[in-house]
Amino acid sequence: MKPQRLSAALSVALAIILAYHADAHGRGGKQEKNNSAKSEEIVIDFPVGGKMQTAWKVQYIAHNPGAGLVITGAWFKTSPAAQWLKVVENIRLSEIFVPYNNGTRIYDIGAQADYSLLKHTKEDAGLNGKLLQDGRVVQEFRDTGVMWKYYDKVRRGQEMVLWSTLGASNYNYIMEYAFRGDGSLTGRLGSTGKNYGNHETTGHMHHGCWRIDIDLDDPEHNTAHLVRRLEPKGGKVEDVVEPFNKGIEGGAKWVAEEFTRVRVTSKKTNSANKLIGYELHALRPGTPRHWGGQEKFTQFDFWVTPQQWDETYYVNLPKFVEQKRSIKDANIVLWYMSPAYHLPRDEDGIFINPQGKAQVRGVAHVTWCGFELRPRNVFDKTPLYP
Repeated sequence: MKPQRLSAALSVALAIILAYHADAHGRGGKQEKNNSAKSEEIVIDFPVGGKMQTAWKVQYIAHNPGAGLVITGAWFKTSPAAQWLKVVENIRLSEIFVPYNNGTRIYDIGAQADYSLLKHTKEDAGLNGKLLQDGRVVQEFRDTGVMWKYYDKVRRGQEMVLWSTLGASNYNYIMEYAFRGDGSLTGRLGSTGKNYGNHETTGHMHHGCWRIDIDLDDPEHNTAHLVRRLEPKGGKVEDVVEPFNKGIEGGAKWVAEEFTRVRVTSKKTNSANKLIGYELHALRPGTPRHWGGQEKFTQFDFWVTPQQWDETYYVNLPKFVEQKRSIKDANIVLWYMSPAYHLPRDEDGIFINPQGKAQVRGVAHVTWCGFELRPRNVFDKTPLYP
């Protein structure tokens, strides 16, 4: 990781650098559609090893160097006779933002864009893993535990996982996507490595800044909603579903007490005549806010914008939404920042030597953050039942 310490003067310099970076790289991001790398495709039936009941078709690219593992398309089948339902056009980490408590700031993807994916071994893949793309991608099948149970009947869940590791100097970042038989999918960022030099005992965060281009059925007719549970003191408990930011691009905060989520619906309905949708659920231990000159993108946890291939860099979101474009019945993109806080501990291998200096003789265990995309009314009954 390459540090950027921010003083008042340096904040101005960073603004100029980011503006240049935006012009040079699609307003600060890579444009996968114009990349020469070819997508690979995997089709997997569920339950794994049994008679097909549901299925995922997933396309991906391992950018090396650059943004790392990127999902370039995902389709789901709810039954053997069903048609493929388009769910995702593109999911990627737009940025990994690492703010230290002492003011150091690190941007591990967008501002560097030159880190490479590590080549994995069979030890990385484990007993159930498979090495793809010359070892740059690992494919695994995992048991996710009990999916549902009712007395003597039970079903265990399964997922197909794709993951890669971005080698960012002293840190390794595990980029992981999991596709489950019930139609849900997760994106996770795992941070592991050795604490940064001269910062060994300094608390810091690793923010996964995700760009999630959902194309649910007909991508030109998707609509985003903010979903909240309200329980006022002495009042009526209610679930509130309303257009995200009144139907105009912008941001929203995740509120733990409200179980905040973002729902995307299409015009397609299930057999019960309900609009099909997917909900973005936050997987997070807390909520950060940062106040540097270029850190307005941290003031909201969720953002929604119209789809534009020249708008891919998370840091520039506050400028994107100044256009005040409609996000109702449109091709839209969800943006989400998943935070993880690393407060150094002895288990990271840090010790103070006789000279009073911190030294590292180990590796920090993986700290995870991420999100889940969960189907809503895509099925008209319990998935994988009985």
